[in-house]
Amino acid sequence: QVGKTSLVQRYNNEDFSNEYNPTLGCNLKSFTIDYYGLGVQLLVMDSLSDMDLQLECRLKSIKNADAIALVFDLSNATTFEDIPTKLDLFKKNEYRKKEVLLIGTKADKEEREVSAEEVNKVIETENDLKIFYIETSAKNDLNIEPVFIKAIEIGVGYQALNWERRKYFLWVVKHITPPTAEEG
Repeated sequence: QVGKTSLVQRYNNEDFSNEYNPTLGCNLKSFTIDYYGLGVQLLVMDSLSDMDLQLECRLKSIKNADAIALVFDLSNATTFEDIPTKLDLFKKNEYRKKEVLLIGTKADKEEREVSAEEVNKVIETENDLKIFYIETSAKNDLNIEPVFIKAIEIGVGYQALNWERRKYFLWVVKHITPPTAEEG
């Protein structure tokens, strides 16, 4: 009920629905995203919340993931309370990246139960993982694309993406620059 499915559906150019349909099992969505001229495939696993987080298959998913996002509802404090525990679970299960995406959903709601100070406290006290925080609203289409772009940057790595952009730029320059008189 934190809005994971709505976030994925909104990114998939689907309309927002106020109707809650719980995720049963695991939904996989594949997106090809244009990242500065590079086509990058992103496979998103939208899974159950905490009921099966300790299952062996979920723990393997954590270990092998290229990027992990923790999602909580800004209007429901109970969805935020176990964020530090989940971060510890990632570290305990050898999540190979050192960056996590933290997503606060339902930013369109006026009444918030999770304050910016609470979020910043978790971010500042986390010593082993770098946390990128983004507030979103699937209902108002707020910061939906930045979530998926940041996931790509975490998953692939900034250096690799920047190098690919440079190679692409160099290739374009090499192939569109008219030849000089000497090159004929």
